[in-house]
Amino acid sequence: MLLERLGYTVLVVEDGATALKASSDAKRIDLLLSDMVLPGGMNGIDVYNRIEEQRPGLKCLFMSGYASFPGQQLPKDAEILSKPVPIDVLAAKTRQVLDA
Repeated sequence: MLLERLGYTVLVVEDGATALKASSDAKRIDLLLSDMVLPGGMNGIDVYNRIEEQRPGLKCLFMSGYASFPGQQLPKDAEILSKPVPIDVLAAKTRQVLDA
């Protein structure tokens, strides 16, 4: 809701499989904003990697309540915001990633 109030068009999905479907149906995706831990067996990095295959150069921003993810390698230039994320931080970081 915050990102929509800031003027962004947002696709909201509940899990990785739905994200993959939504990304294949969407005309344009500028940023993947995802939690690291998702229901349904995929994590945020898995989702990013699959979508990025179809949309090279996709920018991403992850959120998590966990401190680390052993064995997981973040995509180049990806960042993780620690939850809970203050609204002003989410807004600023989203703009920063999109402008990079």
